[in-house]
Amino acid sequence: MFLFASLLQEPGGRAEADFGRFDVRRVVRTVYVLFSGADIPIAKEGQEVMDLADLSTPLPAWFTEEDLDAYAKLYEKSGFGYPLKMPYRLAAAALASLAGGDWRLKRL
Repeated sequence: MFLFASLLQEPGGRAEADFGRFDVRRVVRTVYVLFSGADIPIAKEGQEVMDLADLSTPLPAWFTEEDLDAYAKLYEKSGFGYPLKMPYRLAAAALASLAGGDWRLKRL
C-alpha cells in the first residue's frame, strides 16, 4: 500500500498519467464502474487501472448519466490531483495519531 500511496502522491504521477490518456467523463465513468462491484480490480504488471475498463459495462444502478455529467463537469475544472492524494494524506495522519504522534493534521 505504501508504494502505491507514494505513486499517487507524486505530482504528475502514475495515476494522473493514466487518467490523462482519456477524457474526464470516461475516467469518472470507468472509476465508478470498476470500483462499484464486489471485487476490487487489480491491474497486472504493465497495465494501468484504465486498461481494465470494459466500455460495454453499464453504470451502477445508483449512478445515473446525470450524476456522471455532474461529476465530469466538476473534475474538468479541478482535475484529479487533489482527490488522488487526499485519502493517503488523511491515512498517514490517522496512523501517526494512533502511533501517539501529536501532529495529526498539521502536515496536511
